[in-house]
Amino acid sequence: MKIKFKISCVFLLVVLSILIFSSFSNRNKLESLWNNINDSHKAINAPLVPRDILNQRSFPFSENDRKWFIQGGPETYPDYISKEDAKKEMEWFLRLLKSNYGNYWNEGGDYAFNQAKNEVLKNFPHQLPFQKYNERVSNAFSFVKDLHFYVGGIIRTKYSYPLLGNINYPFYRRLNNYYSDISLKNRVISIDGKLPEDILKLSIDRKGKLAYFIYKTSNDNSEAQLIKIKTQKGDFTLPLSAQEDTLSGDTLSAPLIIDEIQGIPYVKLNIFDAPNTASARTFIESAEKFRQEPFLIYDMTNNSGGMFETVDNWFENFTGQQLEPNHSSVRQVNTIHLFNVKAQLNILTYLQKHNVQLINGYYVLEPGKQFVSVKDSPCLFVLMGKASYSAAEDFIDACRNIENVLLIGSNSGGCLTSDAAFSQLRLPISGLPYSFGAVYNIWNENDFSERVGLEPDIYLTGLDCKKRFTLFLENYII
Repeated sequence: MKIKFKISCVFLLVVLSILIFSSFSNRNKLESLWNNINDSHKAINAPLVPRDILNQRSFPFSENDRKWFIQGGPETYPDYISKEDAKKEMEWFLRLLKSNYGNYWNEGGDYAFNQAKNEVLKNFPHQLPFQKYNERVSNAFSFVKDLHFYVGGIIRTKYSYPLLGNINYPFYRRLNNYYSDISLKNRVISIDGKLPEDILKLSIDRKGKLAYFIYKTSNDNSEAQLIKIKTQKGDFTLPLSAQEDTLSGDTLSAPLIIDEIQGIPYVKLNIFDAPNTASARTFIESAEKFRQEPFLIYDMTNNSGGMFETVDNWFENFTGQQLEPNHSSVRQVNTIHLFNVKAQLNILTYLQKHNVQLINGYYVLEPGKQFVSVKDSPCLFVLMGKASYSAAEDFIDACRNIENVLLIGSNSGGCLTSDAAFSQLRLPISGLPYSFGAVYNIWNENDFSERVGLEPDIYLTGLDCKKRFTLFLENYII
């Protein structure tokens, strides 16, 4: 009996030792990962503005044109649009965009927008039913990739490009090599003709452990693809499919939710309201409220955007420093006169705070590099996905300027080469709705592009995202 008891005790000690060693090993892995992520975030910086952009002539907007802009359009659509009115409205709209749309030259400039105008007016009858005019305008300007831009009342399928992946086939890494087997005997040479590190992304597997899966953006909007893997032992193919993004919760929930996950404070913001609103104030204050916590989770997975000022205020409250984004920006000087006096003052104050340059009729901001180490601050987990747009992406980008931040989820929505400065407006004659931004944001090529978005540090997609994230916290944090 004593012998059995001793054997049981020894067995228990061995099991406990393995569990303790495994826990320490996982935490060491995460600490090492965090150091690597810090290094990659430190390397991010805003690019300089290409000077050829500033050589494009700033286009003035006449006082009469401005009056049309201010008065807006009819709230009730007319039954018909005449050829003369269509021509007058389209020519005014192009003058408005050339004078004030931040992304005008990036989206093709005079050639592309004149082509769209000509497409609207082509073979135009003496009168055209309003709905047909609506279709013409919407379709003609559908070439614009900028997700802040629209004109016309037809909803088009113009969203983020699909993220393709395969989360059923994990790959493994040792040093700088990748393998298709857990025994690390079959080294991967290339995937889709590219280096493995360009396609394989650090991810969370079904057991909540770190692994590598294939992810790539589908720039042609296809939702399935076969991909070729070349290894030392031969070639094989894997199917890729559009990935489910189930970190996102109920889009109809409250603007702000504060809770806990595995004992870690959890802050979910669904919209960036103005800094003086209740939800925004509470969000900004959360930076101070949870400062003594070792870990903190911010959830942006259902955040459609809003006021960038709220992001700036949160950053200043968390770090004590003014936010310098990882993109440069350009706007025409004359555009500011379309805003009311209060908005003009806010914009000019922001520009002055960020050391704006005035070049050839443009306001130019080139922030450079920023990486902040905040003493005794929590390590941040920032959850993100394809429903994280605009100001939410501004927040995600801002977090990359802070030490000890992990971005987890899937690519953001990709809606940040401009802003929504002029939204929910109406064309002066037809009353068709339109929206466009005043700013052109310039990113490093591999950092962000419209409809592709920002990449997470750790990918997490599939129907069981929440479960796997909880397991990840249990494996590496708790």
